[in-house]
Amino acid sequence: MIHKNIVKKLLITLILLLPLFIDNANAGNLLFPPTATKPTPKPTITPKPIATPKPTGTPKPTPKPAGTPKPTPKPAGTPKPTGTPKPTGTPKPAGPGSYGSEINGHRPNWIERANHFLVNALRLDPQGYKKNYFKGGEKLPNVLKENGIYKPQEPLYYRLDLDKAALAHTEDMASTPCFSHNNCDGSPVEKRIRSFLKGCGPNQKYSSIAENIVKAHSDPLETNNFWICETLPIGSGCVADGNNDGHRANLLSKDLKSIGISSVVSKKDGYTYWTQDFDSEVCPAGLSSPIHSGSHIIYSNKCIYGATFYDNALDNQNNQVKGTIYINKKPIALELQYGKEAKGVYVHTATKYAKTDKYYFQFDVTNTKTKSSSSFRYPEKGSLVTLVDFNDNSPSWVKD
Repeated sequence: MIHKNIVKKLLITLILLLPLFIDNANAGNLLFPPTATKPTPKPTITPKPIATPKPTGTPKPTPKPAGTPKPTPKPAGTPKPTGTPKPTGTPKPAGPGSYGSEINGHRPNWIERANHFLVNALRLDPQGYKKNYFKGGEKLPNVLKENGIYKPQEPLYYRLDLDKAALAHTEDMASTPCFSHNNCDGSPVEKRIRSFLKGCGPNQKYSSIAENIVKAHSDPLETNNFWICETLPIGSGCVADGNNDGHRANLLSKDLKSIGISSVVSKKDGYTYWTQDFDSEVCPAGLSSPIHSGSHIIYSNKCIYGATFYDNALDNQNNQVKGTIYINKKPIALELQYGKEAKGVYVHTATKYAKTDKYYFQFDVTNTKTKSSSSFRYPEKGSLVTLVDFNDNSPSWVKD
């Protein structure tokens, strides 16, 4: 349940989409500049200027896992600017064989992994997500409208350099505190994000970047739905597709290919600060796992384990895809919740679960014509942990 005081003070930001060259007269526009190193320049997309939505009313209670502390905002004095976050060396991308494992220490944490899964569940099928996860907005006619402007998109890969960029900004906002795309000392967002983009080839400096931020609650599902709706509670107050919905536009952009996510609870005001940083490049370039994301969420007192499977090459009538989750090494068949076999969201819903449960996902693909087969695992090494407290920063991944 979102704390009443948090709802009253809930702040969200204008979505800020930054090009290589920033047009100060049109802040909020995303430009794809021509590049000398790429054979085909990307098209220019110009979202509408975005007004700042305000929370409407008090949201209905949403069941939460037992023991989840509610943030209690504390009076804060005049924020003192902090220095510009500095990148800590050149990150070494998690290469083939390690995708989904921990990076940058014990990161990402559980709720960040869960948010990554939910972002990809939205991208794979906006209407499927609306029906299954957008509680309170399932019947809104102009939000994630069928045959509307938001089409299914490829899922986003998780990147450790974007993870570092998002974490630096979230820690800056939570510790100062401040709430802005720019750093708390006023230095520009583009400079900050690009300072972390290392080891991804010469075209990286020409990539398109975007960012979503919010300060509210720790629940990864409520956070994702807030970005989609642009306000709380989810309901008639949600803005229509294409109408000042910049966060939604980022989440469903066809031009963005990778993401890094960070959440930090502020010790100064009790809010949970979130940052999503996006980029139009996949890094490392050879990353090709069809399982872009996998995690679990606590929803209506149940644990929903979910993974996204997406591969254009495997999407044909000769291929059969079977998803399995191994919980404490016990295999359980996954259900195709929505989408197609080779482009779908797979889940297992558990009514009994414990924070010590360890799990991983496996997908087996069999070609009925050639009799060939292949298997894919997420995480590629180790297992994920069924944490249940949103503010539990225990490692979300462990070695086998």
